[in-house]
Amino acid sequence: KELQRIVAIPRRDHLDLESKKALALVEIMTARLTKKDVVLCSCVSCIKTLKPAQALALYEAPLAKGLLAPIGVGHGKTGIDILMPMVFKDCKLALLFVPPQLMKQLFRAYQEWSVHFDTPSIVCGTEGCIKKGKPSLHVIPFSIFSRHESTDLLEQLRPDLIIVDEAHNFRHKDTSRTARLLRYLAKYQETRLCV
Repeated sequence: KELQRIVAIPRRDHLDLESKKALALVEIMTARLTKKDVVLCSCVSCIKTLKPAQALALYEAPLAKGLLAPIGVGHGKTGIDILMPMVFKDCKLALLFVPPQLMKQLFRAYQEWSVHFDTPSIVCGTEGCIKKGKPSLHVIPFSIFSRHESTDLLEQLRPDLIIVDEAHNFRHKDTSRTARLLRYLAKYQETRLCV
């Protein structure tokens, strides 16, 4: 039964990430997500354009109402995690699960993306940046979500969108964090999931 469900999941044709179509998608999605009031800067290190895998993931996720994306190292998963709430029109609160050791790195990346891109508000451990009228992205380390005190965390926050970075950490159905996530998704089936 599970195999039949997986086989029935819609698949997208493989897009050559170096093709003209991919590069056009990069331009479209970069323009859509770039701040409208950004001042041109001369810095060399800031992020000004999306990578092809990022553009494709951010374009496809709202169309498919979720995302299962085995994206390779260096193709921009962190940027996708940060920008994902911005592509879902009705997203008010998104939850991002990350390994604990990535919390500080993620907040630094958020600051870099915020220079040129329209980013959500963020709550990342003790750090945060609230932007009026923007979706909120709550970053939760796996270790906290595994604790007994987090049993009602999803119910309290009621996210519209759940993003899981390093999704293999949720591969075992019998772990507390995976069971909590699956129970929530079964109860609130309208919740979008991006992994």
